[in-house]
Amino acid sequence: MPLSEIIPSSIKIDKLLNRIGEGDIKIPAFQRGFVWNQEQVLDLIDSIYNDYPIGSILLWNSLERLNSTRNIGGFLIPDREPQYPVNYVLDGQQRLSAIYATFCNDRAEAPENNQYDIDPKIFDIYFDLLEKKFLSKEDIIVDHPNIKMSSLFDIEKFFEEIANIDSKFQKAARELQSKFQNYEISIITTNKRTKEEVGIIFERINNTGTSVMSSFKCRIKTR
Repeated sequence: MPLSEIIPSSIKIDKLLNRIGEGDIKIPAFQRGFVWNQEQVLDLIDSIYNDYPIGSILLWNSLERLNSTRNIGGFLIPDREPQYPVNYVLDGQQRLSAIYATFCNDRAEAPENNQYDIDPKIFDIYFDLLEKKFLSKEDIIVDHPNIKMSSLFDIEKFFEEIANIDSKFQKAARELQSKFQNYEISIITTNKRTKEEVGIIFERINNTGTSVMSSFKCRIKTR
């Protein structure tokens, strides 16, 4: 198999948000819906903050358009022009959706969300600069300096946020922003695959968990 068919890479969160916002990444309909609860979203964001690895995202790059696709995290995302390929998520939907929904400012619920019943409030995450912890909107302490996570990648909104907090916490706010701006997410893209092959890959990922992803990485390292 040519090496070009499995492409490992890494991407910063802002670039990933842009790719999703442009319709470059979609969820194939054979994937289950978003099932994480808010605690899982908070754990993921905390892992990124602490520079922990969060696992790879597996994508299938194809010019072929599937008859049915879903948007990331239940939010409206545009379709790409037919001449551009789409990257379909084979593994990592929950992580990808949580990242997009937490950090994206301009998001609108897609009509399909009624079917999957995703509560957008679980993505309203704040960072308590005094306690150094992530909280839901309902749990924030109003007397504490808090930064809304969806402001981190919007320069204008971020500076509006820090302008309203005590100056002694502004350095901590900038450090928070820097941590997320510099974090890189591992992406593995497979291309030149038929739908039948993709179906096998997806089935084996679901049957064997991370072992399939590990085999991809081992093959990359040994070539």
